[in-house]
Amino acid sequence: MDMEEPAHTDPESIRLADLAALRGWAIRRDRMPADRARLLAAAWRSGTRNVRELARLADVSRDTVYADLKSHDIDPRDRTGRPGPPRYAPLSHEEVAELADLAAATLGKAMLAEEPGPVAEAAWQAQIALTRVGDLLDPQQSGERYGLADDLAYRGGRVRRHAHQLLAAEHDEAELARRTEQDMITMCDVQPVVFGAQLTLGLPNGDSVTVHLKSAGSKHRWPGWMTWRSDSPHLTGDVDGFAHLEITAALAALADAITPALEPEALEER
Repeated sequence: MDMEEPAHTDPESIRLADLAALRGWAIRRDRMPADRARLLAAAWRSGTRNVRELARLADVSRDTVYADLKSHDIDPRDRTGRPGPPRYAPLSHEEVAELADLAAATLGKAMLAEEPGPVAEAAWQAQIALTRVGDLLDPQQSGERYGLADDLAYRGGRVRRHAHQLLAAEHDEAELARRTEQDMITMCDVQPVVFGAQLTLGLPNGDSVTVHLKSAGSKHRWPGWMTWRSDSPHLTGDVDGFAHLEITAALAALADAITPALEPEALEER
C-alpha cells in the first residue's frame, strides 16, 4: 500500500473535510440549474412524459420543466417518441472529487469513536476509494497513477475485510459454512473453483510455515468450512468465522486470476 493512511480520528482532518464539503456545496449550488435540466432530460428520454409529474418531483413549475427540456433539444409537446437508451457521460474529476468531499464530511464524525464498528469503517474506506477515483481522473495527478490505482485496490480490500468482520459477528459458523458452501456449489456449474491450496508463509523471524488450506467435507461438523493444517509449531490457532470468509474470498480470487489461462475445453460443461 503506497498511500498514507488518513488520520480519521484527528479533529483537524475532520475540520478540513467539513471545509471541503462546504466548498463543494457552493459549487453544486451554482451548478444546480444545469444539473436539474440534465436530470429532467434524462427522465424524459427514459420514458416519463408527464410534465406535471416531473414538475412535482423536481419541485419546480411546469414552465421551468418546459424550459429545461428545450435546453436539451427536447420538444415537450412530442410525447409519442419511444424511450431512448441511457446516454453515456464520462466520469468527471470535479464531480467525483466533490462527491468524495461530501462523503468525507458525512462519514468523518462517525470515525471519531474509539471503536467505529465495521459498517462505519467500511464506509470510510469506500469514501477514500472514491477520493482515489477522483484523483485518477485528475490530469494533474498523471505522475502518481500507479500509487493511486494501487491504493484504490487496497481500499477495496479493506471494505471486504470490514464486511467480513460484520458477517462473522452477526452469523454463527454453521450459517457461514452453509452460505459459502452453497456459493461454491453454484460457482462449480459455471466457472473453476479452488477447493484447497498449499502456501508458504515467510515470517519476520526468518522462519517459514507451510500451510495446507482445504474445504472440509461432509464428515466435518460444518461441511464447506475452511480448514488449515501445518507441521510448524508456529501455527496454533483455529479458523474462525472471519478467517473462513477471508480464505474463501482469497481462493475465489485465485480462481478468477487463473481462469483466463485455461484452455477453452476446460471450461466446457460435461
